Amino acid sequence: MLTWKSTYSIHIEEIDAQHQHLVALINEFELAMKAGRGKHALEKTLADLIAYTQNHFATEERLMLEHHYPGLATHKAMHHNLTQQVVDLQRRYMLNKVGLSVTAANFLSDWLNYHILGQDKKFGNFLKARKATNPFQSGWHNPATMPPHKPHSQPGGTTSPGTP
Repeated sequence: MLTWKSTYSIHIEEIDAQHQHLVALINEFELAMKAGRGKHALEKTLADLIAYTQNHFATEERLMLEHHYPGLATHKAMHHNLTQQVVDLQRRYMLNKVGLSVTAANFLSDWLNYHILGQDKKFGNFLKARKATNPFQSGWHNPATMPPHKPHSQPGGTTSPGTP
C-alpha cells in the first residue's frame, strides 16, 4: 500500500491533488485484488485507474507545454510507455490471458513513486526556478487568486482603455 507523504509534493496544487488521487486509486486496486473481488470489479477498478491516469498525464503535459519545459518530450514518452503497459495488462486480463496479482499493484506503486520523486519533482523545481527569476511569468498565476486590476488614471481624469 502506498501512503502519500509530503515529500511527494511538487508544489503544484493541481498536480499534487491528482497524485494523491492516483495513490488512492492504486491502493483501491490493490485492496480489490487482495479481497478477491470478482473479475468485473477488478476490470472496473483498473479501467478507472487507467482513465484517471490518462487525464492526469494530459494535465501534466499541458502545464509543461504552457511553461516551455525542456523535458516535455522525455516526460511524455514515459507517460506513453506506462499507459501502453497498463492498457496491455488490462487487455490481457480481459481476455483471460493473465491474472492480476499484487505484483501489478506493486509495479504501479513503484512506478508512481519513481515518477513523482524523480521526473515530476524536476518539473516542480523547474517551475519554482522560473517563478524565482520571473514572478510575473505568463500563465503562472491563477487569475482567480489575483487581486482585482485597478485602472491607471490618465491625464484629464479618464481611465485606461477598456476599463469602466
